[in-house]
Amino acid sequence: SHTGQVTGQVAVKVLAFCEVPKSGIDIQAHFGIRLRPTFLKNYLNLLIEAGWLTRTIPGKPQSRLQKYRLTDAGQA
Repeated sequence: SHTGQVTGQVAVKVLAFCEVPKSGIDIQAHFGIRLRPTFLKNYLNLLIEAGWLTRTIPGKPQSRLQKYRLTDAGQA
């Protein structure tokens, strides 16, 4: 589907951007995604579920200090 392709392209860019740990707000702003729920559902959560991104504070998903970084699988 067209959406899948767009999401895939954005996913690759998000992963590249997260080689250095970034906050969710940084990632969202960098890619100009206005709606946070859309961003979380369509990008961040999918990448975490896929095992390509990981939280720097796994025990506290909602922490204001939370950042996201690339996993080894995400680099591949």
